[in-house]
Amino acid sequence: MDAQPELSRWSPGPSPRIAPVETTQSVLVVASDTDAYLYKGAPGAVVAHTTSAAIERIEQLRPGMVIVDLDTPNLDGAAMCQLASKSATTHVLVTTSSPENVPAALRAGCHAVLLKPFAPNLLAARLGRLMRERTQQQRLRSLRGNAYATVDGTNRVWESVSCPHCHTTGATGFEFHSHRRMWFACLTCSAVWLGARQE
Repeated sequence: MDAQPELSRWSPGPSPRIAPVETTQSVLVVASDTDAYLYKGAPGAVVAHTTSAAIERIEQLRPGMVIVDLDTPNLDGAAMCQLASKSATTHVLVTTSSPENVPAALRAGCHAVLLKPFAPNLLAARLGRLMRERTQQQRLRSLRGNAYATVDGTNRVWESVSCPHCHTTGATGFEFHSHRRMWFACLTCSAVWLGARQE
């Protein structure tokens, strides 16, 4: 086996790894080319179209918000939610036209759900709420330590609501349907259904 030539002491050697940049004001949008326009109003939006591109952007940017369009072809939405939600300073909003996609995203740690079609002002309101929560959590963390930096979001567990399929209690309410009904998901059997609105 031939010996490798010795590098000159002036050789630049391998490129140093670029450290992640904390840009908690940015919003990473993971969506298809055809649906990216839906999120153009998101402040500081950076768009990725594939799972690998999104993972790279999450690790590099560490954005304050990640919007994952679960209807994007060939995208591992659950993996996106799981990776993004590991950071205490990142909120994850998922959008989809199929409520059946939601249980996997909830289990993976998404903080809010928006069902399509949605109005631009509803997206803005949801992002605003999540950003206010993130700011409040950052303040609490700086005052009291990481134990207080828990992400809440708009999903709620209702102990009094039972799954109509497997009868497990503690359904997760993830979106309002009307002033009388809302969407629920069972994280045990992945059922989704419309039920009486809870307040």
